[in-house]
Amino acid sequence: MKIYRQGVVQSGTYQGYAIKLADDTAGESAGYYVLLMQDNADGYNESFANQELLDAHLAQYEVIWSV
Repeated sequence: MKIYRQGVVQSGTYQGYAIKLADDTAGESAGYYVLLMQDNADGYNESFANQELLDAHLAQYEVIWSV
């Protein structure tokens, strides 16, 4: 699984959380992951079967992307 984009959520419930997007389309899950972490400890992840579902989910976040 490869992390291909990361940033920080700017507003809402997850304000201040680091957000990372991972591509596992060539791996076991054959999909994409959104990883949300606060202080590298508290967090969660969600998986999506395709890019369209991932993009729809990301629309709820205001993010400043660093990569």
